[in-house]
Amino acid sequence: ISRFSPEVALKWQSFIIPSLSQAQRAIILKGFKSSAPTEAFNAFLGVVEKVLPADEYAELVNKLN
Repeated sequence: ISRFSPEVALKWQSFIIPSLSQAQRAIILKGFKSSAPTEAFNAFLGVVEKVLPADEYAELVNKLN
């Protein structure tokens, strides 16, 4: 995935994130949040918001704070 352009990597996440458990999603997002620039993390979070049901997204955001 590191060889993909940012746009392609985000597209892949739209397929990967819904297939993960809430715990796995939280681990991935916490790791990404701690190491990625804010702009990149916000773009990633925007993809996550689009592909998850609203209640699952809200729960995930609560776990990140």
